[in-house]
Amino acid sequence: MPETIIYENADVRVWQDDTGRQRLEPQPGTNAANRQQIVDAARTALIANRAFNAITTPTNAQVLTQVRALTRQMNGAIRVLLDAYDSTD
Repeated sequence: MPETIIYENADVRVWQDDTGRQRLEPQPGTNAANRQQIVDAARTALIANRAFNAITTPTNAQVLTQVRALTRQMNGAIRVLLDAYDSTD
């Protein structure tokens, strides 16, 4: 169903579909949007980490790639713990 923006400010957009159902969407770059992006990335990371753990003998290149990915993932986890959503890196 098509949606229309019925309200918007610096923090949020409110969308409404033809049935009257409304959906809130944080504005890009806001703390709420950054937090959601980090949480979405964490869900994806779980899948990738499970796949890596299933490799019985990973290559050096795979290990290096995984270490880099884990560093990015930990930055996201630290941001969530500190409630620091000024960025998503």
